[in-house]
Amino acid sequence: MSVIDYLLESEGHVSFNPKKHNKLHFQLCRLVKDEIREHKWIEGEKGRNLTWEEAVNEWMEQHYQAFINAVVPKARINTYPQWIKDIKY
Repeated sequence: MSVIDYLLESEGHVSFNPKKHNKLHFQLCRLVKDEIREHKWIEGEKGRNLTWEEAVNEWMEQHYQAFINAVVPKARINTYPQWIKDIKY
Protein backbone atom coordinates (compact mmCIF):
# COMPACT_ATOMS: atom_id res chain seq x y z
CA MET A 1 0.00 0.00 0.00
CA SER A 2 1.38 3.41 -0.94
CA VAL A 3 1.71 6.21 1.60
CA ILE A 4 -1.09 8.19 -0.05
CA ASP A 5 -3.42 5.19 0.03
CA TYR A 6 -2.53 4.54 3.68
CA LEU A 7 -3.26 8.13 4.70
CA LEU A 8 -6.41 8.62 2.66
CA GLU A 9 -8.13 5.31 3.42
CA SER A 10 -9.86 6.98 6.37
CA GLU A 11 -10.37 10.44 7.78
CA GLY A 12 -8.84 9.49 11.12
CA HIS A 13 -5.31 9.99 12.38
CA VAL A 14 -2.62 7.67 11.07
CA SER A 15 0.82 7.07 12.55
CA PHE A 16 4.18 7.54 10.88
CA ASN A 17 6.24 4.35 10.86
CA PRO A 18 9.86 5.07 9.90
CA LYS A 19 10.34 1.42 8.94
CA LYS A 20 7.54 1.63 6.36
CA HIS A 21 7.30 5.27 5.30
CA ASN A 22 9.58 7.87 3.74
CA LYS A 23 9.25 10.96 5.95
CA LEU A 24 9.08 13.48 3.08
CA HIS A 25 6.37 11.54 1.25
CA PHE A 26 4.45 11.01 4.49
CA GLN A 27 4.53 14.73 5.29
CA LEU A 28 3.42 15.67 1.78
CA CYS A 29 0.55 13.20 1.98
CA ARG A 30 -0.44 14.56 5.40
CA LEU A 31 -0.66 18.02 3.85
CA VAL A 32 -2.95 16.59 1.17
CA LYS A 33 -5.10 14.96 3.86
CA ASP A 34 -5.35 18.25 5.76
CA GLU A 35 -6.43 20.03 2.58
CA ILE A 36 -9.10 17.39 1.95
CA ARG A 37 -10.40 17.75 5.51
CA GLU A 38 -10.65 21.51 5.00
CA HIS A 39 -12.45 20.99 1.67
CA LYS A 40 -14.92 18.64 3.36
CA TRP A 41 -15.53 21.17 6.14
CA ILE A 42 -16.03 24.07 3.69
CA GLU A 43 -18.46 22.02 1.63
CA GLY A 44 -20.28 21.08 4.84
CA GLU A 45 -20.67 24.77 5.67
CA LYS A 46 -22.32 25.14 2.27
CA GLY A 47 -24.78 22.39 3.20
CA ARG A 48 -23.08 19.52 1.34
CA ASN A 49 -22.58 16.54 3.62
CA LEU A 50 -19.75 14.73 1.80
CA THR A 51 -18.47 11.33 2.86
CA TRP A 52 -14.71 11.03 3.26
CA GLU A 53 -14.47 9.12 -0.04
CA GLU A 54 -16.50 11.79 -1.87
CA ALA A 55 -14.33 14.55 -0.40
CA VAL A 56 -11.13 12.74 -1.43
CA ASN A 57 -12.33 12.15 -4.98
CA GLU A 58 -13.66 15.68 -5.41
CA TRP A 59 -10.55 17.36 -3.97
CA MET A 60 -8.21 15.22 -6.05
CA GLU A 61 -10.12 16.10 -9.23
CA GLN A 62 -10.49 19.81 -8.47
CA HIS A 63 -7.43 20.85 -6.46
CA TYR A 64 -4.64 18.26 -6.50
CA GLN A 65 -2.69 19.57 -9.51
CA ALA A 66 -2.76 23.18 -8.28
CA PHE A 67 -1.69 22.01 -4.82
CA ILE A 68 1.28 20.05 -6.19
CA ASN A 69 2.26 22.99 -8.40
CA ALA A 70 2.20 25.29 -5.36
CA VAL A 71 4.05 22.93 -3.00
CA VAL A 72 6.59 21.17 -5.20
CA PRO A 73 9.11 23.33 -7.07
CA LYS A 74 8.81 22.70 -10.81
CA ALA A 75 12.51 21.91 -11.06
CA ARG A 76 12.03 19.04 -8.59
CA ILE A 77 8.86 17.43 -9.96
CA ASN A 78 10.80 14.91 -12.03
CA THR A 79 12.66 13.75 -8.91
CA TYR A 80 9.45 12.82 -7.08
CA PRO A 81 7.95 9.34 -7.35
CA GLN A 82 5.57 8.56 -10.17
CA TRP A 83 2.52 8.50 -7.84
CA ILE A 84 2.99 12.19 -7.06
CA LYS A 85 3.14 13.11 -10.73
CA ASP A 86 0.36 10.87 -12.00
CA ILE A 87 -2.07 10.18 -9.16
CA LYS A 88 -5.68 10.02 -10.26
CA TYR A 89 -8.72 9.15 -8.17
